[in-house]
Amino acid sequence: MEQQQKRVRGKPSTLHFIDQLKFLKEAYFVSHEALYLYGSIYLRSLSKQIDFPIAYNNPTLLKDLFKIDANKKYIQKVKQGKFDKEVKKACKES
Repeated sequence: MEQQQKRVRGKPSTLHFIDQLKFLKEAYFVSHEALYLYGSIYLRSLSKQIDFPIAYNNPTLLKDLFKIDANKKYIQKVKQGKFDKEVKKACKES
């Protein structure tokens, strides 16, 4: 995140954002990762938290949201991860 902030804003800005949170009556945090992991369940929960209607039960909403994967350019397949053998062994033993 720091690299992106440097590229886009010229310097890291997370601390500035955190300083500004104290001026808000209430802060809500939206998670791109939670949206991908939990889909409409996450949107329903978010809708309740912020007391704002979100069309979480619209059948095309998530399909449209997921058409473009913003993280795809950063993800590369690997043949084997550093700890794959240990994880497989632990799964077998548990």
